[in-house]
Amino acid sequence: MIKKCLKYIAPPILLTSLGEFILKASINSYQAPTPSTPMSSYLNLAAYVFSNPITILSLIMVITGGILWLGAMSKFELSFLYPFLSTNLMLIVIGSHVILGEEVNLYRYIGVMLIMTGLVIISKSPYKASANKTN
Repeated sequence: MIKKCLKYIAPPILLTSLGEFILKASINSYQAPTPSTPMSSYLNLAAYVFSNPITILSLIMVITGGILWLGAMSKFELSFLYPFLSTNLMLIVIGSHVILGEEVNLYRYIGVMLIMTGLVIISKSPYKASANKTN
């Protein structure tokens, strides 16, 4: 049963997290021109995002992850499934430090450990497939 669970939960989480890393790395390389108004700042950023193939790819990954998450929601109870979204947080915190070189303090790592502990407890709890199960 855990394999079925992972089959539906892991792909959207991994795809979304990977898309977020690529998006952040791409945005980090963005050199904003001096805006004349706040609105022009947003328009410049939007022009960059939609003209850069890497940011478009990362947005597609995040959106695809969201669509796959809907599939997972159709298979499991929301109260069981939803806490697994916190694995995105764990991957982002750890990856921000390891991949992006961001400074992550001890308190964030302690928080990640607490979240992981909670997920282990939740994953051991009994659950039922969603009432809308279609196999």
